Amino acid sequence: MKKRTLLISIHPEYVEKILDGTKQVEFRKSRPRVDTGATAIIYVTSPISSIMYSFKIKKIVEMPPHKLWQRVGGIAGISKEQYEKYYQDKKKAVGIYFEDVASMPNPLRLDLLKTTISGFSPPQSYCYLDRFQIDSLAHAHPCLTRLLGYSRLRPTVGDRPVCQASR
Repeated sequence: MKKRTLLISIHPEYVEKILDGTKQVEFRKSRPRVDTGATAIIYVTSPISSIMYSFKIKKIVEMPPHKLWQRVGGIAGISKEQYEKYYQDKKKAVGIYFEDVASMPNPLRLDLLKTTISGFSPPQSYCYLDRFQIDSLAHAHPCLTRLLGYSRLRPTVGDRPVCQASR
């Protein structure tokens, strides 16, 4: 598989659980085609409507929903009832384990995303960003380069970096 950057939509209440450590796996109904170690950029859904975080994909597993729950119920960040409702009538469940959650000092709002990437619309679940889209975002918001581990752009004003993101 080639290296891809995943843009994944997550509701604010689940992002909070990711940040406080109670949610250590993200659920999807279809498996993203990305390698272990790939970057996922988190688009926090309405009412936040911004890119604010990223994480590295530790591993992705796919199995029947009841088996996945047995494995991850204690780190799911959701109730069993919520989980069962999400996977109702599904034969497979996908768990995305993640690590190295990073935050942006300033959110990248939906209105800026739409002006930066022509035709941008937040994904219902996830989508892949191509190199052109990543370059466009990095030019518009230099702090995004840290989230992506992207070193090709080194934006400066004089001899100072544009973004002093925490390391």
